Amino acid sequence: EAQPVAVIFPSVAAVGEALPDIDPGAMRVMAALLPGPYTFIVRTAVVRPPLVGTPDSLGVRVPDHPALLHLLSSLQTGVAATSANRTGLKEAPTLSQVAPSLLAHCSVALTDSQRDSTVGIPSTVVDLRPLEDGGEAVVLREGAVKEVELRQRMAAADL
Repeated sequence: EAQPVAVIFPSVAAVGEALPDIDPGAMRVMAALLPGPYTFIVRTAVVRPPLVGTPDSLGVRVPDHPALLHLLSSLQTGVAATSANRTGLKEAPTLSQVAPSLLAHCSVALTDSQRDSTVGIPSTVVDLRPLEDGGEAVVLREGAVKEVELRQRMAAADL
């Protein structure tokens, strides 16, 4: 309960449709970097179920996972979801390594048969809320993308 749940979307356009009050600067960053291994924290007042984000913010993901994006597209909605990685514990790169106690609370568990280099590695968590006041994005957790690489990608996209 101490860790709010993020929402995964099939595309950045779907994020904009579901959360129309997101800052335009945050939308530009997401459009330039997603899909990818990021969780972006954005300010939004859109009503959500308890534990999905906080009252004024939400973690947003558009993962680079074709099967998951296809599923989300067919549902035509975002889905509150978490990874199989438990905070502070070893990553779970395969479904068989996911704690059964976590799977017991899941409606669906997906794995990536492609086994790319980011499978099992937590997403990089980036707070985009400071952009609203002319500030810079803040990396809250380095994950699959290190902060220096994120800054390079943002600079290359002129963000």
